[in-house]
Amino acid sequence: MSLSRSMFRPHSFSICWRLRRQKAQQQLGTTFFAMPYGAKAAAGAATVTNFRRCFATTTTTSTMNVPMKLHTEFLPGATKKEEDDRGYSILFLHGLLGNGRNLKTFARNVVKQQQSAGGGCWGGVLMDLRGHGKSYGAEVSGSSTSSTSTLGASGQKRGFTFQHCVRDVEHTLQFLSLEQQEEKGNSSSASSLAPTRVVVGHSWGGRLALEYAVAASKNIDMPPLEALWLLDTVPGQAHESVDQVIAAVSDILWNQEQQQASKLDRNELVKTLTQTHGMDLGVAQWLASSYNSKTGDFGFDLNLVQDLKPEFANQDFVGLLRIILEENKTNVDRTPTKVHLVRGGKNAAWSVQLLSELEALARKFPKTFHMHVLPSAGHWVHVDDLPGLMELFARHS
Repeated sequence: MSLSRSMFRPHSFSICWRLRRQKAQQQLGTTFFAMPYGAKAAAGAATVTNFRRCFATTTTTSTMNVPMKLHTEFLPGATKKEEDDRGYSILFLHGLLGNGRNLKTFARNVVKQQQSAGGGCWGGVLMDLRGHGKSYGAEVSGSSTSSTSTLGASGQKRGFTFQHCVRDVEHTLQFLSLEQQEEKGNSSSASSLAPTRVVVGHSWGGRLALEYAVAASKNIDMPPLEALWLLDTVPGQAHESVDQVIAAVSDILWNQEQQQASKLDRNELVKTLTQTHGMDLGVAQWLASSYNSKTGDFGFDLNLVQDLKPEFANQDFVGLLRIILEENKTNVDRTPTKVHLVRGGKNAAWSVQLLSELEALARKFPKTFHMHVLPSAGHWVHVDDLPGLMELFARHS
């Protein structure tokens, strides 16, 4: 039985929230919650972490290691032909705080383009990653525990990692393949989900796509990737805007519960985020697009986001890239994975030092690592310059 978040609202959720609020007041004091946004953010990551821990649930280590079946949406492409072994599917992975719908327009265009090119694209798969969109609060495989858990049974912090999220992706793709076999009553490979040979990831989704590609390059049981597209996936620590969102969302949720106020509608939310919390209008509108005004749900697991933050700085982005590119040279029996890194020309997060390091890698592996720039695009390259991005896909397919 799948657990719905609505099963816990409004009664049991409110009781749980009030108990955790009392715990938070005891540990942090009421002063923190009375701070204006700027002062609260300046209080430091430790304070935000303590706030998060006050509101965390518990789980066992064994549950943490169980991969999660993610919510997916299939975008159909060409009709599958049993005699055609070139057929493939494209996997699309969204960024932090988002969901699969963020990439839907772009993904539809890519599937249609690849189908028209006659390359055997049978469709695309949009995923809501762990703790995001419709996967947020979903049932963990074989368990009723939600993905919001962040503490072990002993109370020790058990942070989720990028590897947990990648295992979710692998598990979900395997599940979809088996599900299609059962539905069609045929165990042959011709009736299963077309092998995932192209993975496209935006921002955090690109981080996970990179880890997935490394696993695919070393595992003969996984279909080899022909192409990996990293859309404005900037190596290094998470952008400072993530802290801003965490503090703002925490503050709004706290105020709504403390004052027992009615939930904000989307227009009120945008106004609060921009005027009270100093958030950029574009970011505020993007957050509001996933906000449920009836439940006050922002569409992502705040605990999980905080858990994953250290992973950004800890990931050896260039090292993982190098593993894929070196594997292309040494494993001649497998299809080489071509990596395309697309950056937004207006995104100031790309430092000169970082670009220099990546360009050196591109010179060393000119046939399999390609760097592209869309000068007029910011971080959301698939929105800011969709025609330019589609041209890159057409040129390098």
